[in-house]
Amino acid sequence: MNEVINCTRAFFIRDAQNTLSYRFDFLYSQVASVARTLALWLPAQLVGDNPLFKSHGGFLAYSVTGSAMMGLFMASYGGFASAISSERGVGTLEAVFATRAPLGALLMGGSSWALVRSLFDVALNLTAGMLLFGIEWRGSVLGLMLVVLLTNLTFVAFGFLSAAFTIVYKRGDPFRLFVGAASALFGGVFFPVEVLPKMISWVGELLPITHGARALRGIALEGHSVSAHWFELVVLAGFSCVLLPFGWWTFYKAVSLAKQDGTLFHY
Repeated sequence: MNEVINCTRAFFIRDAQNTLSYRFDFLYSQVASVARTLALWLPAQLVGDNPLFKSHGGFLAYSVTGSAMMGLFMASYGGFASAISSERGVGTLEAVFATRAPLGALLMGGSSWALVRSLFDVALNLTAGMLLFGIEWRGSVLGLMLVVLLTNLTFVAFGFLSAAFTIVYKRGDPFRLFVGAASALFGGVFFPVEVLPKMISWVGELLPITHGARALRGIALEGHSVSAHWFELVVLAGFSCVLLPFGWWTFYKAVSLAKQDGTLFHY
């Protein structure tokens, strides 16, 4: 356990120092994150007072929370594969895997900074929505943190699958296309799942982001208690219990296969 903690801390400090050393780029990324929230103002004016979004405080509040959740997904999902690609690109992947640190510690450590930044971006987007557009956040902060944590665990599981594909095939990631596109279209990010045709609306119920966004909006925008969304939390916990071990097993097998083929460090 100490090896995992020390390895994660070392990677986190290294990546944080590297990112913060490029101050303009770091500032630009934060401005770009807020700009995504600002960009939602225009479609909110076009949608107007649509009754579909009335209980959520309007389309703007609905889409800001959905955008924050989608940003969390993309950052958590891509963090693992990006960490591997980065290490391979600078020629340190071989040295990293040659250490005695457990494989899990290397994977979690290499993506720890990206995960923390993604959580910071969620907080930044929600704060920007409150300060710039007067969106009122009503729910418990602890409840919101619980929802974000459980949702992020499922996203991490998909990140394991993405990292496994990167290890074996080096480039190209169909999971990003299919899972990302499905989450954006069927996950209730910018419009309720209920408006979709019945023949495809069921797809949304199979996606973790649907339940995460629903619970996040219920607590943050409608002031519900955590217990009011027990079903969504149970579903997210179930997703995590199934997908995390499967994703980790897939990544472990991918590394073993690449070592046997001698292609682990190839571009």
